[in-house]
Amino acid sequence: MKILLTLLLVLSISMAKDLILVSVYPFYDLVRSVAGERFRVDVILPPRTDYHIYDLKPGDLVKIARSRVVLVTGIPIGGWEKKIEAIAGKKAYRITDEDLKDPHLWMSPKRMIRVADRIADILISVDPSGEETYRPNLRDVKVKLSNLDRMFSETLKDCRFNVIPEVHPSMFYLAKDYGLRHIPLFTGDHHGDLIPKRVEEFLRTLRTEGVDFFFDPDGGAVAEILELQGLKRYALNTTVSPKGPGDTYFSIMISNLEVLREALRCGR
Repeated sequence: MKILLTLLLVLSISMAKDLILVSVYPFYDLVRSVAGERFRVDVILPPRTDYHIYDLKPGDLVKIARSRVVLVTGIPIGGWEKKIEAIAGKKAYRITDEDLKDPHLWMSPKRMIRVADRIADILISVDPSGEETYRPNLRDVKVKLSNLDRMFSETLKDCRFNVIPEVHPSMFYLAKDYGLRHIPLFTGDHHGDLIPKRVEEFLRTLRTEGVDFFFDPDGGAVAEILELQGLKRYALNTTVSPKGPGDTYFSIMISNLEVLREALRCGR
């Protein structure tokens, strides 16, 4: 009976915690780690969902209404994220700098160190009494991110290829921060019809560079065309969404690094 009462008490305390909503998963792990036990943290976008074409569900609106804080990228991934910011009003906080154009900061561990600082600043501004919790948690997260950043730097500094050719742009920051040249087939938020001329230009560039591979997470018509031209497709988890029960931002990015190492022929 005592055990049951204890479980009910723990459950009631957990349910009583204020809710922080995060728009996309890549920031979820960092928010949860910095927040510790002071908040419940949930992510709006379900795993394996296309970030660019999501539509808000009635349940999302309920969560936004019940939340205390809603964290968005600050560089809207799609119209749905703009709606979140408008609906949440003063509860909405932007994780990233407003002068940036590309939301894919999570692909660079180096950039995520600054994101962690921003998350801690937001939590402290909302909940000043929790600063003694947030500061140590932030230090722990930054140690992990710094170690991950070091892994990327060490692995990618000595590779046969120093280019990142990809179909849809998601690795601009990764390339810039680790000394690689970004070669996207499409630019901006293009997710529409195939553009034959652009594909031809992309292929010409890769042939000039002597590159025999490209990155594309899901395949599709464009990827099939590139593969027919003799290029090998490598799939990175560019949404950094969990595929299995034990996945975290850190484990996913370590897996991504292994794919990069193989594609770029690093350490050989």
